[in-house]
Amino acid sequence: MFVRVTSTRNSLRKSVKVVESVREGYKVKQVMLLHIGVASNEDEIEKLKLIGKEFIAQETLKRESQSKQTSLFESESIEERLENIKKKIGQKKRGRKPTTTLENVTKEGCVSLAD
Repeated sequence: MFVRVTSTRNSLRKSVKVVESVREGYKVKQVMLLHIGVASNEDEIEKLKLIGKEFIAQETLKRESQSKQTSLFESESIEERLENIKKKIGQKKRGRKPTTTLENVTKEGCVSLAD
């Protein structure tokens, strides 16, 4: 689940939605779970994103409680679990990972590429 911000061609307003990727056979489709609202400036977009993250945290907690799979870790209170989920949502980074070169991995002088 993630928060998506979309815009239309002829409007300055942007829609904020909670979307989930669902696999059907060999294809992955994105299903809209909740339409949060429409914003006209960046402050409103950020507020709607926070509402979306709160919804994701509560939905994740609800799904975990309904699951038949038991947890291997210590039981947390509902508030602690919500805070941990919110932190994980905020930590996700988008885009490609930086490329790693031989110079970045090894110390200088450890490997000789000459000869």
